[in-house]
Amino acid sequence: MNTKDFLVQQEFKRRERRARDEVACQGYRLCKSRTRNERSPNFAKYCIVNQDNIVMAGGWYDLDLDDVESWVWVTYSFSNHQSASYLRQLIEIGRNHYRRG
Repeated sequence: MNTKDFLVQQEFKRRERRARDEVACQGYRLCKSRTRNERSPNFAKYCIVNQDNIVMAGGWYDLDLDDVESWVWVTYSFSNHQSASYLRQLIEIGRNHYRRG
């Protein structure tokens, strides 16, 4: 493994740890698909479950790490607002926020 691959892997692990911590702060748990088949549609995908193991987002492990980060940001921000248009705006802002790092 060269240095660039190592740094990319470390960055991914850092993002995953940060997402896990943020999901846990909201009372949920981040679960990663256990499949090892790289051709599987849910390979390296996530879902978010509550304390009773009820899936809150990403059923069948549909979320990638960007989606998880957006969900965390939107869920946190949406707690005080109920408008659907506001929710769409938050999703877009959240995606842009996490892409910048």
